[in-house]
Amino acid sequence: ICGDVAGSSELKIKVKSKNSEIIKTVKINIVNVPDALEFNIINDSNETINNGFVNTNYKLVVLSTLSDYSKLTIENCEFEYLGNNEFKIKFLNAGNTNVKISYNFKSFISDKVVTGNSDFMVYNPIEDVNFSLFAFNEILPTENNTYTIYLPNPSYYDEALLNNECVFANIELSAKGIYTKPDSLSVKFVGDCAELEKNKLIPKQIGTGKLIISSSDGFGFEKEVIINVEPLKVTNIIADEKLTLYLNGGSLKPNSKTLEFEVEPHYAYSTNVAIQYSSNVIKVENGIVYGLKEGNANITLSSGDAQKVISIEVKYVPTSICAFVNNEKILENSELMFYVSDMVYINFDVYSNNTKLDVTPAIYINDNLDEYATFKKFTFKTEETINIVVAYE
Repeated sequence: ICGDVAGSSELKIKVKSKNSEIIKTVKINIVNVPDALEFNIINDSNETINNGFVNTNYKLVVLSTLSDYSKLTIENCEFEYLGNNEFKIKFLNAGNTNVKISYNFKSFISDKVVTGNSDFMVYNPIEDVNFSLFAFNEILPTENNTYTIYLPNPSYYDEALLNNECVFANIELSAKGIYTKPDSLSVKFVGDCAELEKNKLIPKQIGTGKLIISSSDGFGFEKEVIINVEPLKVTNIIADEKLTLYLNGGSLKPNSKTLEFEVEPHYAYSTNVAIQYSSNVIKVENGIVYGLKEGNANITLSSGDAQKVISIEVKYVPTSICAFVNNEKILENSELMFYVSDMVYINFDVYSNNTKLDVTPAIYINDNLDEYATFKKFTFKTEETINIVVAYE
C-alpha cells in the first residue's frame, strides 16, 4: 500500500467463502514526515520571543503537523501539555539555552524521530544594581545612599553647562549578578532640583530629589537614590601673596593698593569674598588696603572652601641719610682728613622726612660693599684715601 497524499482513509478488506462473507475496515493515516520540527515561544502578550526569565511561564506552540501532540517531548525546560499544539514551559536555569523538541513518527515499517531546536536566552531577574555618579573626574562619594551634586551661578549657568565635569553628573548603572538583562533597567528623577537627560543628571535649583531605578523584567525591582543639589563653591582664590605699602612715598610709592584677586571656578554659585584682618598697621575699605604705620600684617581672603593669606608690609620711603663722625654731623660729599693711628667712629641714620627709620643701610668702601650697619669704626695705620658711600633703598 502506498499513499501519495497525506491524509486519512479507509481500506476495506473482503473475504468470501462458500457460505459466508467477511468485511474488515482498516483506517489508514498517511502523514508527511518533516525534516525538522518548527515551533515558537510566546509570552503573555502573545508575542514571539527569543529570550525570557527563569521561573517564568511561557507558551510553546508547535507549528509542524503531528498526529498526537501529547507525545511530543521537550528538553532543557519543564513542560506541560495544554492541548492541541500548545505546551506550557518554564526555565529553571539562566543562560543561553537550546530548546529541543522531539517527536517519534511510527509506522508499520519503521520509526523516525524528528527534532527541532532553537536557542533561547534565559535571564535572571534583577535583584540589585551597581550605581554611581561620576563628576569632577571622579566618582562622587555617597553616604546613606545619598549623593550631592552642585549648582553653578545662575548668571553663568549656560557657560557652566559646557563643562561636563562640573555640572553634569553622569550616571553609571549596571545590574549585579550574571545573566541579567541590562536593557530592562530604567531611571527617572522625582523632584524639581534636577533634570534627567539620558544618562546625565543636571542640577536646576538647590534642593533634594530622588532617582528611582526600576526594572521592566516583571519582577518588581526598584531602588531609590537620594540626590542633594547644593551650591557650587569656590575652590581656589588667586592673588599676590605679598604687598608692600609705603609711608611718605608720594605717588610713585603709594600707601594704598586695591586688593586684586580672582576666584575659581568663576561660575561658582557665590563668588563673594570675605576680607579679614586684625592689625592697626593697615585698614581695608571698599577693597582698598591702606598702610597706617610701619609694620607687618596679614589679610585673609575667604570664599566657599578656599582661603588665601596675603602678607602686607608697610614701610617708610627713605629720603635722607645723616652721618656723624665722632658724634659730629657731616655734610654729604664732605672730605675729611685724619692722621695715622687716629680712631674714627662714624654713625649713620636713615630718615624719611623728619622720621628716623629703624633700618640698617649698606656701607660701601671704595665702591665695594663692606657691610650692613649703622656704625663703623676705622683705625688708620697707613696713609690712604678711602671713599665711603652709604645707601638704603
